[in-house]
Amino acid sequence: MPPRGARRSPALASSSRAGIWRGVTTFDEFELRANDVGAARAFYTRLLGAEPTVTALPARARERGAPPHWLGSLRVPRLDAAVAQVIARGGATLGPVSRARAVCRDPGGAVFGLSEEPTSRAPGPFVWHELHTDDAGRAFAFYEGLARWRPGAAFEGPVTARLLDGADGAILETLGRVPGIHPHWLFYGPVEDLARAVAFVREAGGRVGHGPVETPGGRTIAVCEDPEGAAFGLQRAC
Repeated sequence: MPPRGARRSPALASSSRAGIWRGVTTFDEFELRANDVGAARAFYTRLLGAEPTVTALPARARERGAPPHWLGSLRVPRLDAAVAQVIARGGATLGPVSRARAVCRDPGGAVFGLSEEPTSRAPGPFVWHELHTDDAGRAFAFYEGLARWRPGAAFEGPVTARLLDGADGAILETLGRVPGIHPHWLFYGPVEDLARAVAFVREAGGRVGHGPVETPGGRTIAVCEDPEGAAFGLQRAC
């Protein structure tokens, strides 16, 4: 169930609350880091029908040139052991590691979080996650130990995609094949009416970079940016 005070938008958001709120993805915590917290919260509440966790983009990240972005965190049984594994496998931590949370960068450059203790924050409204990278094999080897993922079906086309068996996600080898793509995790929220949701993104000052289009796996998706440039995906609810 959504947290107290969350509002739903029947026009755009999926009616499947279980798909949004019961953590069907491997990532169980999502945080949008934005410049204008209030405006960003209003945009996603209208679009996805639930109020997300939004925080101010850290000054240190802004100084390094980081744009507004979504940060997804993986739940791990022991944070210290997971951080040690990140470093041993060629990744790095970004900033100080707290008792319960760390922000990390994988060997390809994509940023993600690690969380040990149950969070008091509501899980974000996402049902699918994709890693865009330049080396899918290296990325899978890195994350396999952290998240216990297993390889699923593979698809070849303009990009190489490897599904994550049972994890509601995929690793895509897009860098070098699609211009302007940097290593990143992309999270998809479900909507009942994808065409209407895409129109809302544009009307609100965002951008639709790809789609709507049907994927080889049968999902109909669109890849977007919010008005501040944070990337996210939309997926037609089943």
